[in-house]
Amino acid sequence: MPLSAAWKLSPDAGHGWAVPMLMAYLYWERWSERPMGGVPRSVSLGAWIFLGAGVAIALPLRLFLEPFPLWPAVLAAYVTVCAGMVAGTAWLGGGRAWLAWVARPMIVLFAALLWPGIVQRSFIQPVREGLAALSAEVLNLFGKPAIAFGTSLKLGTGWVGVDEACGGIRSLQAAVMIALFAGELVRLGWWRRAALVVIGVGAALLGNMSRTIFLSWEAAHSQAALDKAHDPAGWIALGLTMAGVGGMAWWWTRKAVTPPLNPRPIATPAAGQFPRSVLRWAMVWIVCLVGIELGTRGWFSRGASQRGNLPQWSVRLPAERPGFRAEPLPEVSRELLVPSHFEAASWRDEQGQLLSAYYIEWHNGQAARYVPFLHNPTICLPLAGCELRADLGEIEVTVDGLSLPFRGYRFRRGGEEFRVYFTIWDTSRAKPLSSSDDDQVLTDWWKHQLRDVIEARRDQPAQLFTVAIYGDLSAGEIRRTLSQLLIRN
Repeated sequence: MPLSAAWKLSPDAGHGWAVPMLMAYLYWERWSERPMGGVPRSVSLGAWIFLGAGVAIALPLRLFLEPFPLWPAVLAAYVTVCAGMVAGTAWLGGGRAWLAWVARPMIVLFAALLWPGIVQRSFIQPVREGLAALSAEVLNLFGKPAIAFGTSLKLGTGWVGVDEACGGIRSLQAAVMIALFAGELVRLGWWRRAALVVIGVGAALLGNMSRTIFLSWEAAHSQAALDKAHDPAGWIALGLTMAGVGGMAWWWTRKAVTPPLNPRPIATPAAGQFPRSVLRWAMVWIVCLVGIELGTRGWFSRGASQRGNLPQWSVRLPAERPGFRAEPLPEVSRELLVPSHFEAASWRDEQGQLLSAYYIEWHNGQAARYVPFLHNPTICLPLAGCELRADLGEIEVTVDGLSLPFRGYRFRRGGEEFRVYFTIWDTSRAKPLSSSDDDQVLTDWWKHQLRDVIEARRDQPAQLFTVAIYGDLSAGEIRRTLSQLLIRN
């Protein structure tokens, strides 16, 4: 359950849905090699202490994952505990033979976990910027003028990669998954498995760069050609990456063939039958997992958010203004933002200056705990090639007695400067939404995380409103412009 929530919320982990099927195939493929007997451990106090410890560790981790499904460390800890308990119950029920048979295919499970944020910041984003720069050089070499801005490319006909500017390399984790699966399927040695993962990473990076160059080539013809080629290019890059990893694994199997796990099964029961001790311990752990899920759901069912009479606000974009143009949300951005409601537009004010804005609402689920802090102007604009010139501080905008804080920044892109103001609002508490990452003291950070668990807050509703101003307006004019776009509900 927590893994499926993470896969749903994180586009870069969307490949995770394939992991259970790949693991099921591995078990099916070596079904004939399963131990037909085994040496079960005696039912001792130590066995029950082991089981109780697993439940005692898994339950609080599961409680934290309900409001924070994209917490990589907690998710990894929970999956490790569950995998360890599965392996442990196999050992209790059938000894070392069953432990080996059950545990080995579970290596694929760890490819479905989220990568820590430090990997995204320290590796993936710098690599994407480097690939964008290299793609620009290749395009210029073949007579297609292009300039790299962050992870995006500026062409004569427009931009490529802006929508994915603050995303990851989606085929990267999928390549790691297929490398772990292929290594286990053909039973490579551990050094070759590690090499296969490295090859998968390299193939994913090469495929991502080739995709960027191809899309840029199409964008040089027209925006329609870019839109048409966008999704097929991504699938082709992913398919070629997987084919390359699988082909290398197959080639290595020709050099050395690993014998089956159990070439001489410890034969005992009738064909197709499990030892009862293995089934017994498996059922005990399944009951424990079901109990953990039911307990988690029971705890959070009592904490459904009630807005009551809290003050609420919304946005009205000026459709009557000259040059007003509504902007649709691209599918790539929709996958990143997972909004309940979205609207965006650009227009010109009374002085003819250009303004643009977008407004997002999240009603249910946990996306608002992360998305507004991972995909707001301070994060996405620099990655899209905008240079942050100055922090303009905070201004208060009042709408019918309700005061909203807007944070302001000045950016420059391609020689053009503009200012951006945005606010992130917690509609369930009627105050600005804060991120636990803002806490400077570790104890405050833990209190922030623990608060939502204690309050049983499964859902986090929120609003994000951003306005970009291309022109020189005074502070008073900016406040008036923002207040004209806000309405009280």
